[in-house]
Amino acid sequence: MNHQQIEEIINAMINRSLEGQEIENPKVDCKRKWYNLTNEKEKHEFLKDTSAIANTVGLDGYIIIGYDDKSKEFFDCTFKDSQLKDTIMLNGIINRFIETSFNMSAFDIIVNGHKLSVLHIPSSFSKPHVISCYKYLDKAGILIDQQHKIFVRKNSGCHTPTKYDLDFMYYDRKNIVPEYDLRINARAKNKNFSMTGFVGSITMLDFNIELIIENIGRRPVAITQIEFYRALYTDSHAQNIIKLSSEELGPLVVNSSEMLTKGIKFYVSGFPSTEYKRIYDHFEGTREITAIKNMTLYLSNTQSISVDFTEFN
Repeated sequence: MNHQQIEEIINAMINRSLEGQEIENPKVDCKRKWYNLTNEKEKHEFLKDTSAIANTVGLDGYIIIGYDDKSKEFFDCTFKDSQLKDTIMLNGIINRFIETSFNMSAFDIIVNGHKLSVLHIPSSFSKPHVISCYKYLDKAGILIDQQHKIFVRKNSGCHTPTKYDLDFMYYDRKNIVPEYDLRINARAKNKNFSMTGFVGSITMLDFNIELIIENIGRRPVAITQIEFYRALYTDSHAQNIIKLSSEELGPLVVNSSEMLTKGIKFYVSGFPSTEYKRIYDHFEGTREITAIKNMTLYLSNTQSISVDFTEFN
């Protein structure tokens, strides 16, 4: 679904809510405000809520931010309230903390004159999605770690799955072929950035990767651009997590059951050129493309897909 279709669905949901219906269910959640994703507790609340919807069998899921389904009140907000610079960083968080990532997109929308955000979580066929180390505050206010935590939604809350829930996830995973399902292998012969510029000044940093893309979903995909984050460690400091955006791809069409190989040039984005020398030095001599092995693929139909990739030599 594209942005406009999602906005129409959310508008219809909220209008039903304002007429007295309850719209929260196992695949729809409402939040008064954005998660502060620079805060450890709220970051893990975000992981719990989104992974629970991804793990719950059914149609596409939504988290509507800025509306209270019970009180029928609006609390205007935008993505900026998350304290992140770019929506692609949401997928970066998911990829760092969840063992098998899932697709999710974020939009700011207007409903009845109010600014809201919506997280769109398509049906996942890679369930269960496990939070590798889930953190929560106990009654004493101490941050507690729980290893390998799984959540599902039942009614309008998050719960630990039963054996039946897990069996249902695996049945769904084995018996349904998704519309979009890609496998990506990546190789870079030279792991260092390439520099363009003149003495004393770098004007461009780029990085060449050979991608092998296999489409095992039902539908062809037309990829217009690919983005990913380069980091030495999954928990690197923000200044050392570097966003790379591909050149325009034309689009790059991969039909169902097709595999193709493509060399693609990526460029550093989101940093001033004065940072390029520091970035080049930071990654010089590294032995892998990135520790965060996830790419976001933007399609010609305005959808985006988050895909984990495997690196090979």
